[in-house]
Amino acid sequence: MDDTALSRLAPANTPVRPLPIALAIAYAVFFVGGLYVVTGFHENPAYPSPGDGVGRIVAYFERNGGDVRTSIFLNFAAELFLGAFTAVVVSRLGAFTPRRPLVDVVLFAGFAVALLQMVSHLAEWTATFPGLGQPGILTAFYLSYGLGGPSFSLTMGVFVGLLATVGWRCRALPGWVVWSGGVIALIGLVSWGNLLAPEVGFLTPLIPLVRFPSLAWLIAAGATLRRGPE
Repeated sequence: MDDTALSRLAPANTPVRPLPIALAIAYAVFFVGGLYVVTGFHENPAYPSPGDGVGRIVAYFERNGGDVRTSIFLNFAAELFLGAFTAVVVSRLGAFTPRRPLVDVVLFAGFAVALLQMVSHLAEWTATFPGLGQPGILTAFYLSYGLGGPSFSLTMGVFVGLLATVGWRCRALPGWVVWSGGVIALIGLVSWGNLLAPEVGFLTPLIPLVRFPSLAWLIAAGATLRRGPE
């Protein structure tokens, strides 16, 4: 039974939106699955961080190429689901407002998150090739971090913030989703400082503070977004 048929069976004031919820959950599941493959719960040592020594970073990619490629495979699927979620949600928002420019910026931000992550994973994939050597592995690793770390947290913060803003202006999202999205957006904007000063220690933890809450937030937004103006 498709989305339209389900909406006909629901009461007039009951929002039914299985597609956005399903896409957001699929994004979260594939992302967490890809992350699990390279964590200490699955394999020791865990995926290195930029603060680790050069020797540890190089050794990890030389010894764990299979795990990294599996993680990339799952994360690529996650980004495809994120792109689909963005398209569906923006289509729903377009029913609420004739002010399309802001809605189009939401579309741009969501696609930017997915594309930056894909390029980040391709750089990471490059680092797994045998014989690449220390300079090549380090270049690929730091490029992957820049694209998938601070660039991700900034663009995801902008995406969540804009989606929350449009949802608030159109009364398409409940208040608690709007203000929690604003908090994630603020953290993402502050994390932008990582690109300017990567050596500042307190900025790096802001990236996971965007990454993981945003998974839950996208599911909540998909679950509470109204179908159209009443």
